Amino acid sequence: MLEPLGKKGRENRKANAKLAKDFIESGQAQVCEANFPHECTRYDQLTWAHNAKRRKKPDLTHAALLCQNAHNRIEFLPADEMKQIVDEIIERRKEAA
Repeated sequence: MLEPLGKKGRENRKANAKLAKDFIESGQAQVCEANFPHECTRYDQLTWAHNAKRRKKPDLTHAALLCQNAHNRIEFLPADEMKQIVDEIIERRKEAA
């Protein structure tokens, strides 16, 4: 049986909905934003990758849209490397807007 969502889970679900809405309204393509070598699924299995583990992150809307393969690649990197990659992707997205 699935456990009910806790406070952080509810906050994350709300943040994910806001991110998706903002992406659609901005006209940005919903495609993997990763710019590092990986087996990219481009439009499939997209997830929001945060620059820190959610339990340590106050702003859940600061995230990059990555395919599951890219997300898996950065998930187990040292925290500072994961943060740098996600922050660079977000900055590049802002510059392109």
